[in-house]
Order: sequence, then C-alpha cells, then structure tokens
Amino acid sequence: MPTRCLPRTYLFALLGTCFGTGVYAQGGFSRADSGWVPIFNGTNFDGLYSRMYEKEITETVDPAFSINNKEIHVAFNAGGHLATKKVYSHYQVRVDYKYGQKIVGVGNAGLLYHVDDSHPRMGDKHPRSVEDQMKKPEAGWFYSIQQVTVDIPVANNCKNCYEPGSSKMGVSPRDGRFFTSGNTPDPYKDNDWNVKITTIRGADSGKHVVNGITRMEVYNYRVPAGTGKFTPYGEGRLGVQAEGSEVMYRNWEIMEIHPKSPVSYFTRFFLDQPRTAQSVIPGATVDIKWRSIGPMKNAKIEYHAQGNWNNIAASAPNNGSYAWQVPAGLTGAVKLRISGVAGEEWVASDESEALPTSIGNLKMPASHRLMVKGKDQWVSWGKPWSSVNIRDAKGTLIKTFGPENNGSNITWDLSDNTGQQVRGGIYFITFSQDRQKQTFKVWVTPL
Repeated sequence: MPTRCLPRTYLFALLGTCFGTGVYAQGGFSRADSGWVPIFNGTNFDGLYSRMYEKEITETVDPAFSINNKEIHVAFNAGGHLATKKVYSHYQVRVDYKYGQKIVGVGNAGLLYHVDDSHPRMGDKHPRSVEDQMKKPEAGWFYSIQQVTVDIPVANNCKNCYEPGSSKMGVSPRDGRFFTSGNTPDPYKDNDWNVKITTIRGADSGKHVVNGITRMEVYNYRVPAGTGKFTPYGEGRLGVQAEGSEVMYRNWEIMEIHPKSPVSYFTRFFLDQPRTAQSVIPGATVDIKWRSIGPMKNAKIEYHAQGNWNNIAASAPNNGSYAWQVPAGLTGAVKLRISGVAGEEWVASDESEALPTSIGNLKMPASHRLMVKGKDQWVSWGKPWSSVNIRDAKGTLIKTFGPENNGSNITWDLSDNTGQQVRGGIYFITFSQDRQKQTFKVWVTPL
C-alpha cells in the first residue's frame, strides 16, 4: 500500500509534508481545486439549521447564532447546535474556534459529527452523535452521545485513555462518557484561534486533530440494534455546539473523500493544457500536461470526438506530461479528459473545454495546410506551393499568400489584402506551383 502522506504542495489539511510512493504534484493547487468547500460561507446560514435545547429544529437559525466579520458568534448561556442540512460520511472537516470573554468554567463547546436529529436526544438536549471536544484541556477528546459505540486504542493501565499505537482496544461505554487523550500533549491555545481538523471514513475510522496534534483515533462506529447486536453508524450531519460559553467559529469547511480512496484526502487530476482556446491539429503532436494529488502511479487519458470517448493512453505514467499524436482524420470539436485508471475510479477526473481542430499557426512538416481561423476546417495541397490565392464567389481576388510562406502552415484570419474582415459566404482557395494548381471551396461564416 502506498505511503499515506501528502505531497509538499498539498499543505491545506495539515497532515504531513512528505512524498508518498506514487504521489505526483506539479505546481500548486487552490484550496477549491484541492477539494475544500465552505460549510459556512461567511455571509449567511445557507445550508444550515439550528436546534436549541428542549426545542425542535428551526429552518430559520436561532438568534443565539449570529454572524460578525465572517465568523459565527455563539451567545453566552445559549444551548443547542448549528448543523448542516446535508449528510456526510467520508471527509475531512475543519473549523477554527476561539472563546470569548463570557465563558462557563474554562469554556465548553464541540464539533459534532454523525449527527442524527431524528433520534431521541440525550436529556432533550444533545442529538445522537459523536462530539469532538473543544473544552480546555479536553480538546480533541471523544464523547459518545446516545449510545454511539466505538473502539479506541488505549493504555494498559487506563481503559479510557487513548494511547497512540496501542494494540489494546477499549470500547466506549455508550452512555455519554468519553475517552481522554492520555499522555498526548495539550495543544489548546488560550485567547487565540484553535484549528480543529477531523477525518472521518464512514463507520470505519476517525481522527481528531487539534493544532496539528492527533488527540484521538477512533474505529468501528456502531449503534445498538437489539440485544447484543449492533449496526454500523457511518454517516450523519455536521454541527458546532452552543454549550453556555461565548465562542466564535470560522473557516468551517469540508473536503469530501471517495469511499474507496486508499488515502484520507481528496485525490484528483487537474488538466493544465490543452484546456481552453487552444487548437488541436490533426496529424500534429499535442503536449498534454496535468497535475495531480494522490498516490496514483498512472493516469488514463482520453479524447472525445463525434459523440464517443476514445483512449489516448489507458495507463500512462503519472508524471504530468504526455505527447499525443493526434489522428490525421480527426474533425470537429475535441475534448480531452484525464482520470484514474481501471480500478481507481475514486480519483476525481478533469477535462478540457471543447477544442477546435485545425485552427492555429503551428508548423506541421510537409503538410502545407491553410487553416481557416475560427472554423473547424482546413485545406491542404500536400506539397510545396509558390502562392495561395483566395477569391470570393464572384471570382474577385481578395487575399494572397506569397512564396515566403511556402513549406509552413498558414492561417487565414478572414481578412482581405487591405486588412478588412470578409463577409460570410463561399470562397475558393487556390494553391499554385509552376503550372500546377488545385482549388478548394470553403464556406465561411463571420467570426
């Protein structure tokens, strides 16, 4: 299995800076390109709802939650949670939090995941869920709410103390109790923003990270399903808590992960070239370039023409570059796509816009073509020429290319010899060499 580590250009998840086997990254990625999507947009509560203690869900978010300076502000003495309308299962979620001046004790709040507001609440307050604790010094501790049961590696001398790397597994008591972070250092920062990143792989596993320190690893999420029986518990909404203290949240965002991905971050290809406004010339060589995030050793490259996707390379080395020999008879608009190879459908693909064929001023040895700018058409005599004359339907000479262009591809920009744009209609293009001539008829529509 490839090393599960991020490339150096991928720093957003704060999970590492080394290269894993097969990981390739060329250039940087924006946060959006890397899969991060805002949960809270900084302006309004679109996509969110609230539920306060001893109350039902409200589509209009309770006034206890307000927005100031692109931050969610939670009022003092408020109790409840602000949650997503969307259900998630495999993802990384990030949120920054900081307590205000009015707090209860040392401050109390939490990130909730696997939230199920349809299930009866604990004490008519807390929904069935898991709480990734934000209280000092408990940041990152695991709290089970309403019988969510898990396995956690624990120390030999403490059945509720998380111990990284331990082979001994402790089982959560299912009654709202918690697991502590044992001997791991307390990463909480007073009077400053704390960054929480939680990684969830459905019912299989979870990791709580605070300010870059792993505070909890969780496995086998499940809930009771009859006497002595359990059912996997692998999805739910996401929420942030109001538990009496004044607290602020910002940068609440999510990066969803394909369930079959072998790594716990968003994997993707990004096609750099040709992507838009670039010609694809039949018979020529096109340099395809891309970037990627993930452990993919190979990439699948395809082109779309006349309604069908066709393989360029079913499994090319994922090194960021491929020289494609464009089929000589290719016509019409073309799209390119780069994706995961067979069995790696968990990789997000990327494709170009529709690219015209036979437009441009690129040289093609021994092709002697004239391209019509902005049109999916070209003409070629296939041998050297001394002149090219273009006449309109009345036979009037409107454009001439002289021998200085012999041996190269040329582009007619739809202007006449005075530089004026021609009108749409039928035009005749004549190649000449000594006493030999050949004329082609083309239909031109205005640009």
